[in-house]
Amino acid sequence: MKFWSKNKNEQSEDYAKKALELCNSGKYKESISFFDKALKANPDDFALNQNKGLALNFIGKNKEAIDYFDKSISMDPSHPAPLNNKGLALINLQRYNDAINWIDKALDIKPDYLDALVNKGICLDQQGKSEDAIPYFDRSIELSPSHPVAFYSKGLALFNLEKYEDALVCYDQAIKIKPDYIEALNNKAGALLQLRRPEESLECLNKSLEIDPHNKSTQKNKKLVIELLKKLSNI
Repeated sequence: MKFWSKNKNEQSEDYAKKALELCNSGKYKESISFFDKALKANPDDFALNQNKGLALNFIGKNKEAIDYFDKSISMDPSHPAPLNNKGLALINLQRYNDAINWIDKALDIKPDYLDALVNKGICLDQQGKSEDAIPYFDRSIELSPSHPVAFYSKGLALFNLEKYEDALVCYDQAIKIKPDYIEALNNKAGALLQLRRPEESLECLNKSLEIDPHNKSTQKNKKLVIELLKKLSNI
C-alpha cells in the first residue's frame, strides 16, 4: 500500500497559505518560518519573496526585507509593488533620497499607485518638504476617500507647516475611517495642545489609552498634559 504525499509545490502552497493567515492576523513574526518553508520548496516564487519582504518590514527587519524585494524586482522589473515596497523599507531606514528613487520607479509604471503616492508624500514630508508632500496625499485621497493613512499623513504635513486647525480636520477624518487609529488620536492630541486646548487633548489621549493601555508614548504625553492642566489651574 502506497501512502499519498504532497509534492513540493503543494507543500509550498500550504506553507504560503498558513503564512498569509498569520500575516492577516498581525502575527508577522510567526509567519516568517512558514514563508521560509514555502520558499525552500519554491525559491523563485515572485509572490512568496514579495510577501516575506513585507512581513520582515512589519517586524522592523527592513534591511533583510530589501533582499527579498530585490529578488522580486529581478524576477519582474515591470511590477510596481516590489519597487514601492523597497521604497517603504528605505523610508523605515530613514534613507529618504534612496526611497524616492524606488518609489518614483513604481509611479513611472503606475502613476495612480495609491500606496506609492502616499509613500512619496511621506518621504517629502520627512525631508522638510511638507508643502510639496501635500499634493501627493491629496491625489491619494482623491483616488481613495476612505484611506486613513492618506488623511493621517496629510495631517502630519499640515502640522509641520503649523496649520494645526487643518491638521485636526485630517486627523478627525482618519479617526472617522479607523476609530482605533492610535497614531492619529495621539497626533490629534498634539495639535489640540498647540491650539491651547489641553482638556480636549487629554480626552484624545484617554481614548487612545482605552485602545492600547500599555502604550508608553501615550502614557508619557498624558502625564505632560495633566501637569500642564495643573499649572494652568494654579494661575
